[in-house]
Amino acid sequence: MGNNIWKVTKELKSQTKVFKTLYIFDFFFLITYISLTYMFRSMVHTELRMEYYIFSLLMAVVLTLPSSFNKKRRNYQSICILLKRTDAVYRPIVVKGGKE
Repeated sequence: MGNNIWKVTKELKSQTKVFKTLYIFDFFFLITYISLTYMFRSMVHTELRMEYYIFSLLMAVVLTLPSSFNKKRRNYQSICILLKRTDAVYRPIVVKGGKE
């Protein structure tokens, strides 16, 4: 039995990819975000619509990027946690030097 090396999976939860770096939940988030942008276009002045579309596209991309504070979450998930948090429960853990 001596030299058998067993590999154990650390995570069983996996996400389905639509493209190389785009997961299915992020894809539906982008579709929903673009739909809402399109629905609210009538509230934007006609001369500012192109800027509104560019800003909305940039915000959609930024919100789906991985969060720098929560390594396993997206930015929109981090914002949701921030908005519904209580100070007694959620506190950032700061590690000085070394590994995180």
